[in-house]
Amino acid sequence: LTYGAYTLVVTATDTDGLTDSDQVTFTINGVPSAPTVGITPDPAYTVSTLSASASGSVDPEGSAVNYSFVWLQNGQATSYATATVPDSATSKNETWTVRVTPDDGIADGTFTEASVIIQNTAPTVTNVGISPSSPSNTDSLTCTYTIIDPDETPTTTVQWTNDTTGAVLGNSDTLILSSSTASVNDSITCAVTTTDSDGDSDSGSATVIITNTPPVVSSVTISPSSADNADTLTCSVNASDADGDSLTTSYAWTNVTTGATLGSSDTLVLDSSIASPTDEIQCTASIDDGNSGTDSGSDSIILINNDPTIDSISISPDSNITTTSSLSCNVSASDVDGGSPTISYEWTINGNVVGSSMQLNLTPSMVSPSDSVTCNATATDSDGGNASGSAVVTVENSDPVFTADASITPNTGVITDTVLSCSAVATDIDDGSATLSYVWLNGTNVIGSGQTTTVS
Repeated sequence: LTYGAYTLVVTATDTDGLTDSDQVTFTINGVPSAPTVGITPDPAYTVSTLSASASGSVDPEGSAVNYSFVWLQNGQATSYATATVPDSATSKNETWTVRVTPDDGIADGTFTEASVIIQNTAPTVTNVGISPSSPSNTDSLTCTYTIIDPDETPTTTVQWTNDTTGAVLGNSDTLILSSSTASVNDSITCAVTTTDSDGDSDSGSATVIITNTPPVVSSVTISPSSADNADTLTCSVNASDADGDSLTTSYAWTNVTTGATLGSSDTLVLDSSIASPTDEIQCTASIDDGNSGTDSGSDSIILINNDPTIDSISISPDSNITTTSSLSCNVSASDVDGGSPTISYEWTINGNVVGSSMQLNLTPSMVSPSDSVTCNATATDSDGGNASGSAVVTVENSDPVFTADASITPNTGVITDTVLSCSAVATDIDDGSATLSYVWLNGTNVIGSGQTTTVS
């Protein structure tokens, strides 16, 4: 029979001529021809999704042909029965075979197979980076990276190099820098290489430039901390540089009170022409590491005031002083800070204040013989500093003075038995009166001692 649908009718007739019949329908089917089968991609890798294609099957009756798929792994049937196998199911060196069977809806035709061997996937290095990205030469660097190998865990090596010096610095994921291994502006590279068991490899690298860490001024100190405007000041600075750079220091002295610039070395010699008591003197120290890194600090002190000095003090006259003498207090004073001190005076007699000017005119009502007259002098500078001194003299007793000379009455016609009287007037500036005593002489012979005597 040719291909097609048939009905077979069977009729049975007995001897009496009676009949019965039955029928069955059947088809003479021609199976479709074997297809052409292929697998993509080829070559395939562990990361590849396998896709099978089939074509070319022809059904003799012209029916549509469907294909069924069966995948074999190293010759063993698997559960995959579609045109694709996911990459998660495959590993390198495995042989994957697809068996494609044509079907016309009635019967299967002859299958066709195609195979592919899963190739080794070379490892890859990605995302190589270094943190921190702007390090100093004292930082700890970390090399980060991603290794991709779907077949296995490959062998990975890390190498740190100083590209500027050519030195190999380390072989671990981290690298601790120091001033002996890297300097400012050096180029530091982390190179990562990964190799699988088949010898396939990949590499990647990242590079950072060593940045400068600015120096740090920890303190600036002026010594001595208590000074006047005749002292020599010294400015000291403590500074450090994490990079180990050689530091250059510069100084600037300023009189903050006047705004004047005073000097640029580490020492400053003061004098009264550039500074006065209570002026604020400041030292600013600046450091430079030679790589554009700088820092500065300052210290200041307030100049103390030196008290003036009384170089000499005296009272003139200093002898033969009576209750009517005119006294002068002579004072010489100086001030190392500059300027002339102002002199103030205080005269005292036996502790009582009797005057406040340079001169003092004594009077008997003010002073008595043997009294002490003191001049207390105070020298005061423009900043309130002062010094004191004193001088003392003693008042001496004044001799009485005859205001009327001695005279004898009568002074004519004197005869024997005449009573003579001696009279005189004497005063004393200390006491106001004087006591008179008398001596009568005849030639050189004493003949009496009263105010009167009788000539005999």
